[in-house]
Amino acid sequence: MASILNEGYVQNKFGELYLRSVNNLSFDKKDSKTIYDELYKDFFQERTFYFVYGTDSGLLVDYLFAHGIPQDSVYLFIEPPIVLERLVEKLSSYNRDDDQVIVTSENSYLNFVNSESKYKYYLSCNRVKHIKSLALIDGQSLYVSMYESCLQTINELTFVINITVNSTRHTEMILVNACHNLHPISRLKDNFVGATAIILAGGPSLSSILDWVKANRERVIVFAVSRIAKILQDNAIFPDFFVSVDPYDVSYNVSFNMLYFARDSIFLHTQYADYRLLSGWGGKHYFIGPGFSDHEQLRAPGNLDSTGTTVTNTTINAAIYLGCRTIILAGADFAFSPDGFTHAKSGNIEDGMNSLLRDADRVVMANSGEMVQTERAYLLSAKHVERVALHNKKNIKFYNISKHAVKLRSVKFSSIEKIKIHTPKSSLEKLANIKRDNWSKFELEMLTILIGYMEDKLMLMESVKQLFTEHEPTDLSCEEIKEKLSDLSKYDFSTAQLFKFPNISEVEINTALDDKEKREKLFNTYRLGYETLESCYRQSIDRCRMLLSEKKQQPVSELISQWSSLSIGAWRAFAWKLEHGIVITKLDEKDQMLYQALIAQKALYDDDIMQKNSSLYRVNDITSTDTQQRNINALMERARRYMQEGQREGIRLMVSIMEKWDILHDVAHMLRALLFESEKKYLEANGELFKVESLIPKEDIPLRIFNNYIAAGKTQEALAFMSKIYNQDKQYAQFYAKALKISGDVVGAIDVYNEYLRQYSEDVSAYYELGLIYKELGLAEGVEWIINQLMLLDQDNKWIANLR
Repeated sequence: MASILNEGYVQNKFGELYLRSVNNLSFDKKDSKTIYDELYKDFFQERTFYFVYGTDSGLLVDYLFAHGIPQDSVYLFIEPPIVLERLVEKLSSYNRDDDQVIVTSENSYLNFVNSESKYKYYLSCNRVKHIKSLALIDGQSLYVSMYESCLQTINELTFVINITVNSTRHTEMILVNACHNLHPISRLKDNFVGATAIILAGGPSLSSILDWVKANRERVIVFAVSRIAKILQDNAIFPDFFVSVDPYDVSYNVSFNMLYFARDSIFLHTQYADYRLLSGWGGKHYFIGPGFSDHEQLRAPGNLDSTGTTVTNTTINAAIYLGCRTIILAGADFAFSPDGFTHAKSGNIEDGMNSLLRDADRVVMANSGEMVQTERAYLLSAKHVERVALHNKKNIKFYNISKHAVKLRSVKFSSIEKIKIHTPKSSLEKLANIKRDNWSKFELEMLTILIGYMEDKLMLMESVKQLFTEHEPTDLSCEEIKEKLSDLSKYDFSTAQLFKFPNISEVEINTALDDKEKREKLFNTYRLGYETLESCYRQSIDRCRMLLSEKKQQPVSELISQWSSLSIGAWRAFAWKLEHGIVITKLDEKDQMLYQALIAQKALYDDDIMQKNSSLYRVNDITSTDTQQRNINALMERARRYMQEGQREGIRLMVSIMEKWDILHDVAHMLRALLFESEKKYLEANGELFKVESLIPKEDIPLRIFNNYIAAGKTQEALAFMSKIYNQDKQYAQFYAKALKISGDVVGAIDVYNEYLRQYSEDVSAYYELGLIYKELGLAEGVEWIINQLMLLDQDNKWIANLR
């Protein structure tokens, strides 16, 4: 299609104009409407996001406009850049004031998807359809490659959205955290243009850069993920910015040391970050996300989006958003270390064998040129960084200083000493001013507005409440409740999530009207959503009032009373203590006791976490049989997968890791044996298997050793080995009997089975194997005796038919 820019339109007998290189003869015999009516039966559904791959020279867009745009649906037409350039004049007439129809290129479509939270709303609720244009259906190469690339990216984005925003937990946290989400990060956008940022992530290579960071602290803007807070605290490194995204307990467990950072560090967080981290932090903080889109003063247009594969990705996105033009990745390995760890070593939950035994599912190239182990989630995160680096339009330079990190395009591997570091003086001055900024007046105003907003929501809910208090499921009018609840959720992504509106299709709702069981289920779904939402609003109002009292500098005795009544009170008391410790000492005895009880509550909680972090997942604690066997099974399954895929390097890498751990030496022997077996070096394989002492299930090893002897033509050695095993443990009778049978000693096999069955008379499989021998020998009486025994044990035994 290189000549497409100079190509003229052709006109069919129906007066339609199109490009021959795009659509060939598709519209020669039939007009586009006739073809599309037959082809696109699902093109006009309400509340659906359509990804349309190609415009068919604009005719498919014409078809859409002629029909009319369904309510609340969005159509994103994607064209190859060169085709879009040729069609730009024709498509310019499609520009509309609304945002329901968008025509863009393969290089830019993600900008539109990421531009509005409502677009992600469709993806998170699985209300998406992919439509192939005729150009794609006809197999035009440009469109086929574009479709495959876009589909993969959209699937990855959907996965990311589902793990970051599509859960009740995220939704609840957005609402109850509202009092902490007053300062959008958009206020800091491009404040540090030209600066160098170093991103401190939690990967294994982090420890190698810490001394450099301490020595060059004033030369770079330091960003860190919150989960390495313990490591940073131990090394007296307090970042300029630290980032947390997840609402789950593990996020607090690995991050709570950040609450002891110096107060001139700035906390960047999603709207749904862990509430204890937000409540316990007394310094500056800015939120990432859209705010509340249905309120002028609470929405955050143009704010950095909260969707990121991991906290590392979000941190990188934040550094770019703030204007940094050199990004140095440290600890962003996206792979296991050579000795098997997934994270930097610290006292946190990542430490120890838990990381080592993570079930890696692939081997990839590292910056060193060697192969390293990783897993899907890590690789997805790495690919996100790669896309950002490849498509950045601000001439941002990306570096990774770890030779063990996954090799990425447009991310240069370099030692830290060779990277040109430049941070303008103006950036450092702005950073200092941000840290000194006084928020008090602004926060008083915003908290008052927020309380009013939440109270208005509660009033709206009162009009819905009677549907649940005065009706039974059998009385429910689905349309009525849907209409009333939509007042609450029409513009608000968060509240809509609690009701899961888009997950309930029109067909399901209409079916529920006639189906008692479905009707009751739908009613209970709505009622649970209502109760959860009401609870969230009330918690949010209480927390706003608590912060309002703090900002108004109410007497500490009154604050203590409020803190004691809320679940986050202990963390607010802790934050207050760090900032106003001298005031606390002036309290009367009663308030002192109440206050100390709050502080003790948090301290006990944190102490419990530290004990678990320092011991629960360490090497000596994973030696229990169940845990041990699960981990070994995972390792062996991974090795077999590598073998099936021909990835011998992956197995060799696993062996090198296992050798460093005494507890895994047996697994290393198993893996070496697997390699030797694949190379038909059966005796060498047995040499490794004989070294296995205790960890591998016994029934696997002897049979493999026997099979290797047979494959190597060593029949006598095979028999001698199985005879020895059988004499040690009669449970191996079936293996020995099979060995004798294979060697030709059928009578010996029968004797072994009979001796075994005299002791283990309920072993159905042993009877069956013996029955097969009798059948092969034509011993009808023996077969009949076996069948009778099997019927006594299990009349419905499926094996009996095979013996008749």
